[in-house]
This record gives sequence, C-alpha cells and structure tokens, in this order.
Amino acid sequence: MENETYLPVTEFVLQGLSQIWEFRILFCVLLLLFCIIILPGNILIVVTILQNPSLESPMFFFLANLALVDIFYSCVTHPKLLLNIFFGCVTISYIGCITQIFFIHFLGGAEMFLLFAMAIDRYVAICHPLHYAMVVTRVICWAMVVTSWFGGLIHSIIQVIFIILLPFCGPNKLDNFFCDITQIIRLACANIYTLEFVMFFNSGMPSIVCFILLLISYLALLVKLRMGSGIQKSKASSICITHIIIIFIMFGPAIYIYCHPFRDYPLDKVVAFFHAMVFPLMNPHSHIISPQGYRRRMDSCNHTEFILEGLSEIRELQFLFCIFLLMFYVIIFPGNILIIVTILKDHQLGAPMFFFLANLALMDICYSCVTPPKMIINLLSGCQTISYKGCMTQVFFIHFLGASEINLLISMAFDRYVAICHPLHYVTVITKPACWALVMASWAGGFTHSIIQVILIFPLPFCGPNKLDNFFCDITQIIRLACTNTYRLEIIMFINSGLITTGCFFLLLISYGALLIKVRTGVSQGKTKASSTCITHIIIVFIMFGPAIYLYCHPFHDFPFDKVVGFLHTVIFPLMNPMIYTLRNKEVIIILPLPFCGPNKLKNFFCDVTQIIRLACTNTYSLEFAMFINSGLTTAGCFVLLLISYGALLIKVRTGVSQGKTKASSTCITHIIIVFIMFGPAIYLYCHPFHDFPFDKMEYTKRMDSDNHTEFVLEGLAETRELQVFLCILLLTFYVIILPGNILIIVTILKDPQLGAPMFFFLANLALMDICYSCVTPPKLIINLFSGCQTISYKGCMIQVFFIHFLGASEVALLMSMAFDRFAAIYFPLH
Repeated sequence: MENETYLPVTEFVLQGLSQIWEFRILFCVLLLLFCIIILPGNILIVVTILQNPSLESPMFFFLANLALVDIFYSCVTHPKLLLNIFFGCVTISYIGCITQIFFIHFLGGAEMFLLFAMAIDRYVAICHPLHYAMVVTRVICWAMVVTSWFGGLIHSIIQVIFIILLPFCGPNKLDNFFCDITQIIRLACANIYTLEFVMFFNSGMPSIVCFILLLISYLALLVKLRMGSGIQKSKASSICITHIIIIFIMFGPAIYIYCHPFRDYPLDKVVAFFHAMVFPLMNPHSHIISPQGYRRRMDSCNHTEFILEGLSEIRELQFLFCIFLLMFYVIIFPGNILIIVTILKDHQLGAPMFFFLANLALMDICYSCVTPPKMIINLLSGCQTISYKGCMTQVFFIHFLGASEINLLISMAFDRYVAICHPLHYVTVITKPACWALVMASWAGGFTHSIIQVILIFPLPFCGPNKLDNFFCDITQIIRLACTNTYRLEIIMFINSGLITTGCFFLLLISYGALLIKVRTGVSQGKTKASSTCITHIIIVFIMFGPAIYLYCHPFHDFPFDKVVGFLHTVIFPLMNPMIYTLRNKEVIIILPLPFCGPNKLKNFFCDVTQIIRLACTNTYSLEFAMFINSGLTTAGCFVLLLISYGALLIKVRTGVSQGKTKASSTCITHIIIVFIMFGPAIYLYCHPFHDFPFDKMEYTKRMDSDNHTEFVLEGLAETRELQVFLCILLLTFYVIILPGNILIIVTILKDPQLGAPMFFFLANLALMDICYSCVTPPKLIINLFSGCQTISYKGCMIQVFFIHFLGASEVALLMSMAFDRFAAIYFPLH
C-alpha cells in the first residue's frame, strides 16, 4: 500500500436531486420562489433591528445574528445548485467541494452555538428577571456571538483536515446536489471505519447532546413560567415555543444525516434539501411570527395601513376603470400565457430570441399581478386601505420585476447585436448556458435593485398623513408621507431608479440605432426581418422606459399626469409588451401547439374544441381525454350537484308557511329550468366522444406561411340557401326580442332600489353574461349567411373557442353561486 500511486480526483460529479429534467426545473422554480420571498425577509430583519433603537434588547441582537448566519448559509449551496440546473453542468472541483464542506459546518456549528446563547438569554430573562440587565450585558452578548462563530470555525476545521488527508482515486459521483462528509467519505480509497466513527463524534453526537440539552432547558423554562402572571406567561411561553420549533428545524435533519451509518438511504436527498436549502431561510421568520414584541415595535410610531385614493373619486368612473381593466385582462393576459406555452411546446421556436420573449412574457404576467388585483378588489369592495406590509410588498415586487425586465431588454439587445453584427459567431456566443446566465443575471439585478429600495424605505417613520394619492404603493408617494427630512433619500432614489433608467434608455436607443444602420448592408430578405425585429424592440423600449423616466426623474411631488402614467406603466403596458413582439413575429403567429395540415372544414356554424380537435394532424386521444375531464366531467358534476341541492331545497320549503312556500318553490323551479337549459346541451356536447352526431348542430342552436391552416371553413347549419335565409331571419327576430329584454333586466335591477337583494344582483350578472355570450357566435353566423362567406381565420376561431368557454364556465360558476344564495335564504333566513 505504501508504494501504491494514487491518481487524485480533481472534480466530483453531483448527481443532483433528480435525473428527470422536469423535476429539476420544478425544484429550481420552487427554490427561486422561496429565495425571492424569504431571503429579502432575512435581510430586512437585520436592517430593521440595526435601524430601530427600540429593538436593542439582547434577544433581537441574537435574532439579527441568526438571520445573518442563515443568509450566509443559504449562499453556500443554493448558487451552485441553480447554476448546475440551468447550465446542465453537474461537476464541482475538488477545492469547491472542500469549500462547501467547510462553510456548511462552519455556519452550521456557529448556528448551533448561537441557539445555545439564545437559550441562556431566555433562561436568565425568565428565571432571574431582576438580574437580567446586569448579567446579559452588551459585552456578554458580543462574547457569546464571537464564541459561536469561533466554535463553528473549530468544528469545521476538524472536519476539513480529516477530509483533506483522504485519498480519492476511484469513483467521483456524489449522489446528492452538494458536497458533505457523508457522501465524500464513501468515495475515499482507504479504510474509513475509524474516520466515520470520528465524524460521528464530531457531528452526530454533539448534535444529539445539544438537541437534548436545549429541549430539557426550554421545557424547564416552560414549567417555570407557570409561576408568572398571565401576560408575562403568555409572552414568555410564546418565545420559548418559538425557540423549540427552531431547535427541531435545526437539529432534526442534522441528527438524521450525521447519526445513521454513512450509506445511501431513500430520504437522504429530501432531508438534505430541507436542511441545506429551506430551513436556514425559515429560522428567523419562525422567531418573528410568534413574538408580538418584534411586530409591535416595528409598528410603533408607524401607520399600520395606508389609504389609496385611487384613480378617481367618482364612483361611476371607478366602475368604468374596473370594467376596462377586467376586459383588458381577459383579452391580453391569456395571450401572454399562450406565448409561453407555444414557445415551450414548439421546437421550431428554440432560438434565443424566443427564449427571451418567453421570459419577458413571464415577467409581465408576474408584474401585472402586483397592483391590478388589489386595485380591482378596492374598486369592487369600496375599501381603499392597504396594510403597511402589503404596501412594502408592492414596492418590492414592482421594482424587482421592473428592474428585471429592464435587464432582460438589455440582454435582448445584446442578442440582436450578436445576431446582426456577428452572425457567423452567433451560435457559439449565444449558447443555451449563456441565455440562462443572462436571464438569471436579469432576475438577480432586479432583486438587488429592489432590496436597496426597500431597505432605504423600511426604517422611515410614518406618523402623519397616511393618504397616498394613487391606486398603488410606490416610493414616489411613500417618501412624501415620512415624518423626517427625505432630501438625501430622494437623491439616492433618483440615482437608483431615475438616472439608471434614463442611462439604460439612451444606451438601448443608441445600440438599436446602430443596428438599424448596420442592417442596410444585408440582403433584402435579411434586411427586412432584422429591421422589423429592431423596430419591435425599440417600441418596447419606449413603452417600458417612457413612463418609468417620467415617474422617477421628476421631483417627488404630485403632478397632473402621475396617475395616468402610473396606470399605463403598471397595468396596461406590461400586458402589451410580449403581444407587440408576437404580432411582429410571423414564426410565433403561425406556429401553435396543435398542427392543422389536413382538411379544414368544420361541420358547424362556429368553432369549438369538439370540432377543431378532429382536424389536427396528430394523435389527440390524450387531449380529448383532458378536454372531457375539463369540460364534460366538470359540467356533469356541477349539474348533478345543482339538481341535488335544489331538490333538497324543494323538500325543505314544504315546512314553510303558504306564502313563503309558494315564493320559494317558484324561485327554485325557475332555477332548475335554467340549470336544465344550461347544462343539458353542454353535457351532450362535451360528454360523448369527439365525433360528428346528427343532433350536434341543433343542440348548439339552442345554446346560443406554414403547413398549418390560416383559416377554417364553417359549413353552417344548412346547405340550402332558402333554409339559410329562414334561419337568419329567425335569429335576427330572436335577437331583436330577447337581447333588449336582457338589457332591460340589468337596467331595471340597477335603477330600482327595491331590487337590491342578492338574488337580483346575481340575476343581473346572469343577464350580462348571456348578452356577452350571445355576441360571440351569432354575429359571425349572420354575416356568413348574408355574405355567403363561410370562412373564419385561425385567430378568429381561437377567439371564439376562448370566449365560449370563458363565458360558459363563468355562467356555470354563477349558477352555483345562485344555488348557494337560495340555500342560505331558505335554510338560514335569519342569517
């Protein structure tokens, strides 16, 4: 053995959490979401405790250090895991592996000792409250914290020294997503029995002993608390229980990992994921959720909520904005989702430009979910308040997503620059890892920008007016309400938001201007395509940067157009950006998930999934099954539930008085008729196999540059011209009589105060839905009958399908609401 020569291993292969790519992406998204939500909270805890003089007690000092340790801990394994998933690289160098082991045990050991220090602090505070100020002084606190860090360092150095001395000459695959002693030791080309025993005593045994000692101490404290007063008992018990939760979170996985033999077990990866990724981010938050002192002190001298004055004080205008916003959402929001799905599904859209476009659509979907939902709720409910935490959350996500989008637009400009100026090197420069790196850098840049904004705003005191003259929270409004001089802060905000935005705007304009000049030297076809792409990008740059420059570059005071520009910037434009790209990209317009390359005749007078699926040039069995579950089974289930509920209500009303019985029975019977009218045809259409049946058309009448087709042919209700004219006249007559009737119902209910009951409110909404529903297919049918044209474009067909199912499903949900209303009225009339 002494003469044997070892070939040292220079790197290890991390096999990750899962071999399945979809699961890896799922873990990655979960981890990113967790980091985005929790990591800023840890930073905020540290900043708040440092900035707020009322949080100077030793408990909060230790809490700030715990948050700091967990921030560092989460930076040891998270970045490497994310990089490996995005770039597909699963290797880690020998030095990188040893570094991970060192910091995992250094920070883990420091956290263990810090929890001991917190236990001592609680012991003195509860058992010797009169001596607390003299025993737990500032010097003692610092000594405990330094000792914690030093203890973790000693523990980690011992681990690393033993690992470095091991020879590695055989397999180099680690069945995990990070390096730790339990995996590394198994790969050593030596007898490791003694070393495993040493590691158990250095990691496993101390974890068990510390866990038991801490549990005993906190249980003793809980017993001691029975002697205190009610308020003191409640507060101290809450803190102790919180500490016990942290102990279980910290020590449970550690004991599992380091106390069983160093072999592979099924739960190893799951436990390691929570131990190394999730729990370190949660620890300080668990402390904050329970103790009320922290939250009360955070809110002291501060408002707990703000009043959003909205876009207008006139109620009618508020409803107009609400309807406009809802319509915009219904039309554009699904379009953004469709862009992402189309790009992910179609391999022909694998170019980096479309990858960036999908990410832009994702960012804009997230961005449009920050302020509009709260705005819609406020408009409908009449409530104009927003909590302090909700306000800070809005500020964080507005700047996080807005800055990420700016960075992504810069990445897209770089992509176009390489494609136009260096086309021969494009494939080697803009690789898939490079694309992922640019996207991740965009998100990271936005996160950094947003954290700076929130950290600067959070310590501000708010003790005066609490009215924000807008419909959402942003730094330009919040700073004006602070009870302090904010001149310097406004300068910092101007540099961090306004100046950077303006600089990026001019850089992008100059770069795209240079690219437009460059494309003049290309061939005709290439010139047209490149020019079109550049012009699209310039439009997006103006849409994105124009309002942002206006909002963040003028002094932080009220100006006439602030609300309008803010509305366009936070609500309208984010939904429009990807749509503008798509409308100018033929590749995205033409290619959609289902291919249609055969017959294009629909044996009906409008488009629906049951006909369209039959024309697809692919196997649609799985899709038909999904459609059956999503439409047929759901409809049948709702139908049966509604029938049972109304049947039970009819039985119940028999016990009422004569007048009440008649009225309630009449209402229930009316609802049952509506249920049959609504659900009968729907069940017939979506519950049988997707093939042609003789009565399909009759049932519908009751309910009122690629290989793909760009249009479909609607064969209509009848082939005879005379019959078509007759049906057209019948439909027009029906329209003239019934449509005004629905409008009259709505107007009557809105105007008459006596019809203010919930039943009539639901009835007005049902009439509104039916008006909208009747505007989806009949107009096209009438036009086709008069003109003799039987074609419908692919886009028009998709729009019909969307609105038929959107309004139909909404009506089903509304009928369920009406059934619940009748249930409450009959079973609980007093409530």
